[in-house]
Amino acid sequence: MPKLDALSNRPLSLALAGLLIAAAPLVAVAVSRMRARVTGDRSSVWPGRIAAAAAVLVVALLAQSTAHRSALFRSGLALWQDAAAKSTAGARPHLQYAMLLKQAGRDRDAWQAISIARGIDPFSARIDVLYKAWRPEKQTP
Repeated sequence: MPKLDALSNRPLSLALAGLLIAAAPLVAVAVSRMRARVTGDRSSVWPGRIAAAAAVLVVALLAQSTAHRSALFRSGLALWQDAAAKSTAGARPHLQYAMLLKQAGRDRDAWQAISIARGIDPFSARIDVLYKAWRPEKQTP
């Protein structure tokens, strides 16, 4: 479920790159020492370059992940749509998504989302009230 507080929403993102940057010199030293023990060569600079290239690649991937995740926070509808898509056991994301769809005038989609929420939690009084209030009118032939 998404948390609207940026300080408490901590997915794997660019912020974790700080740990990578702090650990990179330690990893480079460890790789260099292992290589020196295996080959006996203490003058090689390749382990440091390989570690630096790997760090740049990981930072780039984390930046891409962060950009994708931050796009969800531009719209409440997109945020709850993502949460509902990822939730199979929680009714709340589907309920919130249904309410935002209803506000946006997307009644059919709202009905589908509230139906999913009701399927997950059939004993919720709040969901039941909305489900009955939003029920599409039966068409007569």
